[in-house]
Amino acid sequence: MTKQGTAQGPAVHPSPGSEIELSTLFWHPGQLPETVALLDCALKLPLAEGGMHGLYGRTGRHEGFMAARERAVDTGSIYTVIDYRLQLSHKVEQKKRSAENMSEHEVLPVHALTADYAAELDTRIRSAHKWRTRSADERTASCLLETLAEHPSAVNDLLHMPELEHVRLFVYLAKPSFCQRPVPVATVPERHLGHIFRAESRLDPELVVTLPRAPKARSAPAHHHAAPAHTPKPR
Repeated sequence: MTKQGTAQGPAVHPSPGSEIELSTLFWHPGQLPETVALLDCALKLPLAEGGMHGLYGRTGRHEGFMAARERAVDTGSIYTVIDYRLQLSHKVEQKKRSAENMSEHEVLPVHALTADYAAELDTRIRSAHKWRTRSADERTASCLLETLAEHPSAVNDLLHMPELEHVRLFVYLAKPSFCQRPVPVATVPERHLGHIFRAESRLDPELVVTLPRAPKARSAPAHHHAAPAHTPKPR
């Protein structure tokens, strides 16, 4: 029998080896299906495209579950909690991310950037959209976090920056459809969905949650055999 979720769940601490746990919610009309695709349970975030969006950390899960419980009480909606795990290739370090060290990290926590790096990313996004660029005294370590809150679509720019293609998890603040205020969330980009290796319902263990498939590698464009170019002979 489906229960309305109330459990806070364990704190999220990356293991020294290689994985991190996140949570999401599956809202349903009352009777659970036998199976559900994990991607169909992704948090609905305003203007965020693709990938797997979930609640991040002790605070994100606690605030998200409280908001979901309030929504369920107010509307009679029913949900179950889905926990899923993301594989990382090395330990998550707590040091601040910078332009110099970001290539060494697979997790980008937007709240833990150096001021210079946050300002650099923020300026690039704002310039691309022709939004007002910040003055020097506004370029703080939290400026990118503030831009993502002000312009939710900006997370798509961040996810697709070429130098961040190796990043498996982006952590930031956003407002899921059932929340009244922003909470800590995290997105696994589409290109890294294959690194999600486990998903299960905490409240309804009989529910089978299917994992997303790893995206297929792009095939190289076909080369047409053209006539060889004329190469002048050396004099």
